Amino acid sequence: MSLLRINLTDENQTISEEIHGSFAQAVVAALSADPTSIPELELALGRFSVGENFAWFTKRENLMPYDAGILIVDLAAKLVASDQNYAPMTQKGEVCFHDGENSTDVPIRFWISDDWRFVDSIDEYIVINKSRRHELMNRHQTDYRRVLYGEELSYFLIDNFHGNDISGCHAKWLTEIREDLDGKSPRQVLLEHQDRVDFDLYSRELQWSFTGQCPPLIPTASHAYRYAAFGTHEFVIYYDLIRYLLMNFTPDLEGLEDLKASWLESPETPTTSRIPNEIIDAERRRLPLEATPQELMIDEDCPICQMMQTEFDTPTFMHLDTANMEDAFEFSTFLSFEEWNMNKKQWDEFNRRFKSDTADADTISALFTSK
Repeated sequence: MSLLRINLTDENQTISEEIHGSFAQAVVAALSADPTSIPELELALGRFSVGENFAWFTKRENLMPYDAGILIVDLAAKLVASDQNYAPMTQKGEVCFHDGENSTDVPIRFWISDDWRFVDSIDEYIVINKSRRHELMNRHQTDYRRVLYGEELSYFLIDNFHGNDISGCHAKWLTEIREDLDGKSPRQVLLEHQDRVDFDLYSRELQWSFTGQCPPLIPTASHAYRYAAFGTHEFVIYYDLIRYLLMNFTPDLEGLEDLKASWLESPETPTTSRIPNEIIDAERRRLPLEATPQELMIDEDCPICQMMQTEFDTPTFMHLDTANMEDAFEFSTFLSFEEWNMNKKQWDEFNRRFKSDTADADTISALFTSK
């Protein structure tokens, strides 16, 4: 028993068909791209299965189980209802990439947002789908970037930056709770979904490396792009932007807005020679930052670096990290001060032992693996 009936529904339509269970798994995995409509889901499906589409589906709801059972994916209610015995439908996992002709042994990993709810009963779906749909349709969704990059930031800096306390003003902006951010701080917004975004980018890199093709991207006109969560790349870029504004501070709105706009389009920043807006755009579309081996050269005398330039036949990628950011909790990626403080103590202990005459390989290894 490997076939099941699937129903796909969004705000405007419902379609259904009998499909193979592996295809159903790929459809669920495609929810990791945060689609809000059936056409967007169809595009996202290309990450996991080449050439598959919904053109042959019937334009009607059909809740009668078939063969192995039934699956419902409700994009408007963000509900996955599954009553089947083919395989569990999970929020996080992997599916084998289908190249358009055959299923390959290339695993494509996925992580679906916590906004989605998974239920194991069609009866439960029927009971709750209308209320969830109503709730989501009436939920206000804040465009966080409008606040983080808009005049709100400039007004804050004008009101709060006095003298040379760059670190203090920066930390205050990141940690103050704001009503226009739904009662969150800028730091909370930036880190809320960072792990999932980074996970998805890494999955796209692996897929590109194994298949030799860049996976389909999130469309710029989509809801998922407009309200995209923040990953490490944008977190680092945002840090550099605020530091630049504070180091070149001018106490007037127009001046700060001009500084902000010009820096975001500048190809020379403390972290990278690439244009910040392009890095942000790539992460929002889940496009890995492809780089040549020459760009990634660390040491021209390094045999491994030399080998990368001559023998690698797969794409190479660059990543931004927090190594050059100020060492303080407010500028770290730890969600709580307790986590940051524990990590700091571990590194302080590692450095103390490493510098001591008694440091040995076992001690160093234990410290590295204790985090």
